[in-house]
Amino acid sequence: MFPFNLPGPAFLFFYALFAFAVIAAFYVVRRHSESGPPPSLDLVDPFLFACLRGGAKEVVSVATLGLIDRGLLQVTGRTVTRSPEAKPELVRRRIEKELLSYFKQPAEIDAVLKDASLLRVAFEDYEEQLRRNQLVPDSSMLRTRFQLLMAALAALVGVGGIKLLVALSAGRGNVAFLIMMMLVAVFIAFRVRGPYRTAMGDSYLASIRSMFSGLHERASSIRPGSGSRELLWLTALFGVAALPTSAFPFVPQLWPKPAQAASCGSSCGSSCGGGGGGCGGGGGCGGCGS
Repeated sequence: MFPFNLPGPAFLFFYALFAFAVIAAFYVVRRHSESGPPPSLDLVDPFLFACLRGGAKEVVSVATLGLIDRGLLQVTGRTVTRSPEAKPELVRRRIEKELLSYFKQPAEIDAVLKDASLLRVAFEDYEEQLRRNQLVPDSSMLRTRFQLLMAALAALVGVGGIKLLVALSAGRGNVAFLIMMMLVAVFIAFRVRGPYRTAMGDSYLASIRSMFSGLHERASSIRPGSGSRELLWLTALFGVAALPTSAFPFVPQLWPKPAQAASCGSSCGSSCGGGGGGCGGGGGCGGCGS
């Protein structure tokens, strides 16, 4: 019965086309289900957009950078500590207050980016708002993603598995290429399932970045110690890598760029209880200007 009676090479070609069609359909349907008119959010808090770009860890990174720029935190190598005159009462946002309390004792930047209590604050104050506006997937969208993934896996594994059984029952054991293709297809399907933002979130972030493109272009004019909100908006939307290293030499030490071959995974609020989809698709890590 077609296509299972096709000879090995012909079936491999068929399966490659079939897998491409299934994954493409999965991607298109998921994107369509997560699209819609963008919400109307006030452009008052850059930390909200840092969260949209890269999740809870990006909120912590950008807030830490802002406190350093205001002189409330001091940097020595990769160690950060609170300035003697700095007190939580001097700042307004909860994440900033928590950071000043956290850095009462010196700590490395890697530790603060893994601190569950700080990530939980960022998640509660920012990522939950993004979920309510469906810029990152809410529980309903996550269920839809899971259902679409199961349908794609059933098709990919079902067709490949039936051909395996047919080949093995006929005494043919040269099925390594088919198994490899099935594994690759399943891997890609999982990757397509789990971007951090929804399609609406991607388009909304792109539109806000476009609004601030002028700021990105004049990033070299930003100077340290100014306490400028421009610094917060620049790093929130484009990442700390957008800052000129000549003016901010401590940035590469605190947030080194990932190795060339490494993926720049997004950080997500799910690490602190959000249940969000993975970290792919547009999330930014600390030194990434994604």
